[in-house]
Amino acid sequence: MHAHDRLTERVAPQDRAALETALTALAARCKPYESVAVLCSSVPFTGPLWGEESNGDTLVAVIRCRLVTTVMLRRRSQPFTRDALNVDRVTKL
Repeated sequence: MHAHDRLTERVAPQDRAALETALTALAARCKPYESVAVLCSSVPFTGPLWGEESNGDTLVAVIRCRLVTTVMLRRRSQPFTRDALNVDRVTKL
């Protein structure tokens, strides 16, 4: 699954299980049709400032229809609004 692969790439092994559990519990509480961006944590910035690679200092998960569909890195300088993340609501974990 895409989200699991992204978690494996972006989250330290010792933190991954707790984060997956928390996201799964949050997804189960969402409305069936709802899309939610979850601001998970701050991470050390890695990667180039620009380019094709995902980079950033904030870990964001996206839940759609009660499933965690992706996990991405996003720079703090980018907006974390519903429109910018293409979701119904934004929350913190």
